[in-house]
Amino acid sequence: MRTRGWLVGTVLVATLAAVVAEGGLIYLGAELCSPAGNAAAQIGRGLRGALIVEESAPVAVDRDVLLVFEDWPLAATTPVTINGASDVPLAVRTNERLRLRLINATVARGLVLRIDRHAPRVMAIDGQPAEPFLARDGRVALAPGNRADVFIDMLLDRGERATILLEEAGAQRVIARFDYGGEPARATPLPEAAPLPPNGLPERLDLRSASRHDVALDALVALPAPVHERAPVFSIRRGRVVVLALGNRTEVTQTVHVHGHHMRLLDRLDDGWKPYWLDTLTIPARQTDRVAFLADNPGKWLIEAQALNDKRPRSALWFAVT
Repeated sequence: MRTRGWLVGTVLVATLAAVVAEGGLIYLGAELCSPAGNAAAQIGRGLRGALIVEESAPVAVDRDVLLVFEDWPLAATTPVTINGASDVPLAVRTNERLRLRLINATVARGLVLRIDRHAPRVMAIDGQPAEPFLARDGRVALAPGNRADVFIDMLLDRGERATILLEEAGAQRVIARFDYGGEPARATPLPEAAPLPPNGLPERLDLRSASRHDVALDALVALPAPVHERAPVFSIRRGRVVVLALGNRTEVTQTVHVHGHHMRLLDRLDDGWKPYWLDTLTIPARQTDRVAFLADNPGKWLIEAQALNDKRPRSALWFAVT
């Protein structure tokens, strides 16, 4: 969650209410509020939720639909649910446009969603507007903590049905469906959607004078250890550009979440970057990824790592923006 000067580790309801009351929310978009530390136990008791900050100007959609994907680590079995149910029916009309806000709120599961018979267009990632692009083969991949805003035009006829499939561990199951009924929303589909309004992040990052730091994920401290009692992994003046080399020297895929900032994922061969912002990324085993961000948010911020599809506690270090 993006706030002014707040250490985001464990999110408390009272803290969140205070931030909202003080006008401390900076960015529009979809955020996931979830605990650090012994996340599996706390999430298993329901301590997580979505926070949506809407645009002030209308967006060219007919409906905004939130879909939160969760698992329940304290249960005997841990199937993925959607909005607390095993599957969700969505009643739609021909030529209607939906904005799906997809949030992976599971503890450590990577999800791949396949939206059948439609052309989902990704408009935002991790709460930040992106250059719109069509999801390849209708698939949207979400690491734990990832969010995606997807626009979908409903182009089938009344009485038809399409599904959203969850692909996991070589199998797939229906987790939501579009049921067409009623009169068409309009005679013809809406024109292609314009990009979402920017959130004020810089168009360019000057990497020539960036402060560069190596962060080995296996050096992070397992939570709930008192990470705050340790020295920061680095301290940076507000307004500097930071480049992190996130090294996964382990034998398992890791997801990394950097609190308080959004990052550009840098190309492997040079300092070019992908055309979207992230606050959570997945790093394969024995691989290093580089990210860059503008340190414009003063405070003490966690860098958290979680082994994918692993119930062991997260690990973390912290950095300071002064």
